[in-house]
Amino acid sequence: MQMQQSVIQIGNSLGIVIPKGLRGELQAGDKVLITGKPTNILITPAKTNKTGGVDAKFMQMVDEFITEHEDVLKELAKR
Repeated sequence: MQMQQSVIQIGNSLGIVIPKGLRGELQAGDKVLITGKPTNILITPAKTNKTGGVDAKFMQMVDEFITEHEDVLKELAKR
């Protein structure tokens, strides 16, 4: 699949938006490798998608659970 995207200014850097159809399982905060030359750029997901042996997707689920049930967890911590 090939798509044309505009390069946008992000502070002192440049960036592109990765369309949903091309990003696969990438999520905000994931690492990517950028290789090539100025005339040919390849972006691939970094193979280090695990932190401390824990899958990044699992950690996101834990973070969402904590946010959703913060009040209950705080009450349990008081016991």
